[in-house]
This record gives sequence, structure tokens and C-alpha cells, in this order.
Amino acid sequence: AFQINRQCREYKDCKSENMEKMPHQFQDVEALRKGDHQEIFMFDPTNYGGHGSTLYDNWFEMGSGDLLDLPCYKSNRYEPYVAVRYCDDLPPYQEQFSGYGKNKVSQAMHMRRSGYVYSLVGQAWLVHYP
Repeated sequence: AFQINRQCREYKDCKSENMEKMPHQFQDVEALRKGDHQEIFMFDPTNYGGHGSTLYDNWFEMGSGDLLDLPCYKSNRYEPYVAVRYCDDLPPYQEQFSGYGKNKVSQAMHMRRSGYVYSLVGQAWLVHYP
């Protein structure tokens, strides 16, 4: 997951200006990352424990659809954005944590302890727009 700098100077929602910066293709993501004024960052860089285990640099080198398993987790607070196929054995998402701010942590930990392996998918991404 990535985060883009706000396009407004004042504190207001400037949706149209922000949406213009949203990448639609992998080349757009790369362009936002490069140059003198980097405009895309690890999602919530102040929460390294929450997202620091994601191998961002490796991801940029991956081919489309390639998988790279995460070899280790730097924090028990790791809360990746995940896409999973539902099955009866999938640990439940604890809805009572919604809005808490770390609402993915309990499910992520449960999935890891249940043997799920997290993998990066080459050239697949999302941009958080709160």
C-alpha cells in the first residue's frame, strides 16, 4: 500500500486534485516514486511496525503477477493489506476493531499463526485515500 502527498495546501478535502495523482498503471507508480520530488511513500511511514515488513524496493523490481513471499516480519503489529479467497478456515476479521486504527492486526497475526504466508504480487498495488 502506498500513500500520496495531499495536493491541497490548506486542510480540506480536495478530492479532484488528489484523484488526478492516483496511479492507474504501474508506470504511474514508478513515476511518482522517482525524481527530485518523490510523491508516493510507504503507507503511513510513521507506523514502521505496521508496514515496515513489506519489501517495497523488491516489489518495484518484480514482474507483473510474480509472487515474493515475505521471509520475516519485523513487528507483531504488521498489518498488510491483503486479498484472500474466502474459505471456512480463514480466521475471521474482528469487526469490533473497525475504526480503531489497527483493525487488521488481529487478523494478520491470527493468519500468520495459522500458517498463512504473505506474498507480494508484482505490479499489484493500492493507494489509500482516507
